Amino acid sequence: MKAVLAHAGRDEEWLMMAGHSLDRCCRQALSSGFSGHANEELAALVDLLDGPHYDQRFRYPVLFGGTPHLIAADAAETLRLHLEDVRIWLSSGSPT
Repeated sequence: MKAVLAHAGRDEEWLMMAGHSLDRCCRQALSSGFSGHANEELAALVDLLDGPHYDQRFRYPVLFGGTPHLIAADAAETLRLHLEDVRIWLSSGSPT
């Protein structure tokens, strides 16, 4: 999502200040005009991962009693579709 935002004109400082909120990045990407075939699946995955990612539980699992156990049906396929959507969107020369 940050690749989409960078392509939409967000500078490096903005991207760093966006922090670890997947939800915020997703909302900003959508508001910049990004859309794709995996939007519904991506929204569900963002809902699932936003909290643990924001807390940096994947980066520092020992601080949280281990890596969170997440159940994400078809997470790999959702990410594959999202990356394909991003690739297509970036190559189209879209936004601003």
